[in-house]
Amino acid sequence: CLLFLCLKGESIMSLFDKAKVLQSKKISDMSSNEMFKNEINTFLRKFIDLDWGDTPEIDSANNKQAIKNFDFILAVYESSEGRIWITAESSIGEKYDRITILFPNEY
Repeated sequence: CLLFLCLKGESIMSLFDKAKVLQSKKISDMSSNEMFKNEINTFLRKFIDLDWGDTPEIDSANNKQAIKNFDFILAVYESSEGRIWITAESSIGEKYDRITILFPNEY
């Protein structure tokens, strides 16, 4: 169980089954805010289900293309604490191995 992600028996499947979920310091520092914590869990589940949230259409289309080659994915979600980005990256080009949750100003 990470500070935010505790899927209670579920596993990250398909494209993200090998991905380690990371979070920025600012995201981590907000772990005591239950409403925000629940929002992050919801956003992460959406991300895993390829629901890009509030991502502009052009970027959503880019994500669909990126998945084919395990290229960088960026999704945007609006939380009670402001805009959140969730990204996925592959260091080897075969599976996504890193999902990162952060505020845009931390990129």
